[in-house]
Amino acid sequence: MPVSDLQSFKVTSNEASSSTKFDNFVQAVQDEFGDIDADQVNGLHVFVNSQVVSGASTDLAWGAGSGIQVNLNVTTGGGTLRSLGAPTAGAGTRVSIVNASGTNFTVLNNPGGGSGVAFANDQNFDVVVAGNGGYVQYVYDGSFWRQIGFPASSFSTWTAYTPPWTASITNPVLGNGGSVGSYTRIGKTVHFRILITMGTTTTYGSGWYQLWCPITPAAGATSFAIGNGYLYDASAAVQYPLMGKLEGSGIISLWNTDVSNALVTASTPFTFATSDIITLSGTYEAA
Repeated sequence: MPVSDLQSFKVTSNEASSSTKFDNFVQAVQDEFGDIDADQVNGLHVFVNSQVVSGASTDLAWGAGSGIQVNLNVTTGGGTLRSLGAPTAGAGTRVSIVNASGTNFTVLNNPGGGSGVAFANDQNFDVVVAGNGGYVQYVYDGSFWRQIGFPASSFSTWTAYTPPWTASITNPVLGNGGSVGSYTRIGKTVHFRILITMGTTTTYGSGWYQLWCPITPAAGATSFAIGNGYLYDASAAVQYPLMGKLEGSGIISLWNTDVSNALVTASTPFTFATSDIITLSGTYEAA
């Protein structure tokens, strides 16, 4: 069989996590098709079963050749994934981490301290991978595994995330307040919703307030209005209209759209305090 037919060849490995998996894969291909170089199998899909992410700060030690799409099949979930081993041939390797267990697990955003390469999705929050078929995709850029997409199996579901609440000068601190968000993705379209509730220990920072997109937006989406919501002043029982504008790097600036038409700050359009609310929902184009 010619090497060109390798595109249809799949290898499944049930070994424990090991940096030798790619070598084993190449050997399996050579056993099937004859003596070929590792470079000739680039572009193939490798399926790796029985990965375990059941404890805190799990490090998976997997190495793969450049250009190969690797599917890691997590059969035991419930924990957090801190790092994944660097691919043996450098940048460009893509990996899909599939949750075949019945329990969600979480991919930590650049936590540090792992034995492999950290995950960085550029949005400063962790990614929850739903059980029973949810998955997340990454590409190795030479320094990090960077998030690049979600599967069709997740398109019809909403995924929870904790939206960062920041400011242009000094970030507010929620303390015992709450930040709740969720999103869904259909192709390159992302729908999201965010609710920030102030607590008794919340501090309010300085500068104009910002929320963050759950998935990196397309470069051309910057400066568009991407959502609407309201600001709630609990002490006065008054709601103020809100618009979200997409800035660079996934930042959403917040604008009060009544007669003041001003950026939202700790004191605009009212002075924020305990039980006050910021809520926003919208749609934008993903990168």
